[in-house]
Amino acid sequence: MTVPRHVHDAVVQACGEPFAGSYLSGAVVSESGSLLPYTRTAWSRLTGNAGAMEALRRVRVTVKEPPRFGDTARPAIHRQAA
Repeated sequence: MTVPRHVHDAVVQACGEPFAGSYLSGAVVSESGSLLPYTRTAWSRLTGNAGAMEALRRVRVTVKEPPRFGDTARPAIHRQAA
């Protein structure tokens, strides 16, 4: 798991394990509480789901749009989680 347990558990409670497992996989949460999904599809699904967004708001996590494929910002932030 690449996100803190409490973040994962909040999304599981709101949307179920399959949703949380699919769209939080590979995501990272910064110390400031910003969640960066690994893919744009995950970002789209998370931000498009009112239950997921409410659950993330409750644990004080904001969702940031990931950079487009090929953008050099992605490897740097995801290397930190590895």
